[in-house]
Amino acid sequence: MTHAPERVKASAAEDRERLDKAAESEVQRLTRVNERLVDERRAAELVRDEYVDLYELAPMPALSLDAAYVTRRMNRAMSELLGVSTGDCLGQSFRGFILHEDRPLLSEHLARTPYSPRARSRLRLLPRSGPAIPVELWTNVVGRTGLYQLRVVDLRERELTDLEATQLVESERSARGENSAKDVFIAMLSHELRTPLTPALAVATYFRDFHPSRDVRRAFQIVERSLAAEVRMIDDLLDVNRVLRGKMAVTCRPTSVHDILRGATEDMRPVWAPKQQTLALDLRAEEQWANVDSLRLRQVFVNLIRNAIKFTEPGGAIVVRSWNSGASVVIEVEDDGIGIAPEEIHRLFVPFDQLAVRPGASGGLGLGLAISRGLLELQGGRLSAQSAGLGRGSRFVVELAAVPQPEPTRSSPSASLPSAPILAPRGKRVLLVEDDPDSSAVLAELLTKSGFQIRTAMSVQAAKAVDLTQIDVIVSDIGLPDGNGLDLVRELQAAGHRPAIALTGFGRESDVLASVEAGFDAHVTKPVDIHVLLDMLTRMSQLGAA
Repeated sequence: MTHAPERVKASAAEDRERLDKAAESEVQRLTRVNERLVDERRAAELVRDEYVDLYELAPMPALSLDAAYVTRRMNRAMSELLGVSTGDCLGQSFRGFILHEDRPLLSEHLARTPYSPRARSRLRLLPRSGPAIPVELWTNVVGRTGLYQLRVVDLRERELTDLEATQLVESERSARGENSAKDVFIAMLSHELRTPLTPALAVATYFRDFHPSRDVRRAFQIVERSLAAEVRMIDDLLDVNRVLRGKMAVTCRPTSVHDILRGATEDMRPVWAPKQQTLALDLRAEEQWANVDSLRLRQVFVNLIRNAIKFTEPGGAIVVRSWNSGASVVIEVEDDGIGIAPEEIHRLFVPFDQLAVRPGASGGLGLGLAISRGLLELQGGRLSAQSAGLGRGSRFVVELAAVPQPEPTRSSPSASLPSAPILAPRGKRVLLVEDDPDSSAVLAELLTKSGFQIRTAMSVQAAKAVDLTQIDVIVSDIGLPDGNGLDLVRELQAAGHRPAIALTGFGRESDVLASVEAGFDAHVTKPVDIHVLLDMLTRMSQLGAA
């Protein structure tokens, strides 16, 4: 019994020691918790400060409103947008900064926000000074505070961009309309200019070949060349419009460039020979085949040679050369004529631009070189000009990609036989629909002298009155006073097809396509060489008889 108190004392000491250790452990735990909470608070304060900085310095205007539209917070961008200080706005109704007639929009927008997260609406703000500002509000509700958080998008620049875009679209639409009107005008101009040339060229080409007097034939040759020059200018107007509008079409196939050059040189012989100029060919290119449109490339070479002839004095020299450079065939047209000032060379290929070549000299319409460059680019080629200066001649250089010469195709036995001769018309009957009195009279007379029986009509109604069972071939203009030849031939062909030729001043690709779709078998652009028309009529008469 004497040891019981000692045991009690020992047990109590052990309990105190355990409690002290537990208390110390708890203190340590609480200390760690407190330290963690302090760290978390510091981190939260840092995040808060960063958020405040981001909010305050954000480039996008922002503010917070309570349910009564009172401003509770506003960043710097918003105050700058309104032209006021932040302190002047806090605690004030935001409705005062909304255009009066747009205030219902603000109420509707905020009422919709709880049910439509990130609601968006457009209205106009009233800054402290200046005009109203179109804006878009992006809004959501903070669940804990019930505040509306608004982001404000300034639409002034966007509306200006939209306005500029609209104006650009309108300008483009207007330009397209103007271009379309210009196309129609040029087509009509071509038609009206070509029509009076038709009887003149028909007479000139007929008497050039058949008049018994040599002097008269020579006179008609001069007339024919003059008319051909007029036709060429009309063609140039149409071609430059097609090139500039990107509507020129080419059909390329492997072709001998040398053959085209020789043909172009012969085409221009009647022009350079009377001036006693020499035109030499120095064709040394071994690889002289290119993938080109032969007719359009010939047009380019004719333009370049004509240009050299025009600006070279009588008795001067012109040389046409060719050689290979790498994978290209190069063609050069060089003359010893009046030359070009180096600083003026860039103007050569500008449509309608003319250089002051010499006092009193005419540079034409300034289209040939622009058309030539455009045609070459369509065929994958290039055209450049060089000159050592005034009085020192000029060089025009064409570069085309050379291609291998195609393998010759073996002809079938029938292909080697001579084609059937063109037989005389022997009274074949032609309906000529032409509203121009001179063209109608001249063509009718010349075709009659050539053995055709001609029935004329000067309108759609007159043509419809003709008994088509008595007609072998139809030749019709397209522009007629009471309709057009397309509808006429479409209707006439419905009763039974017979060969038909469109003889018209409309020569665009779209016009040719429209003629074919209407039922014409050929499209001939005015003015026409009478021999070409006679040959075509004879062939079609045989086709109709077959």
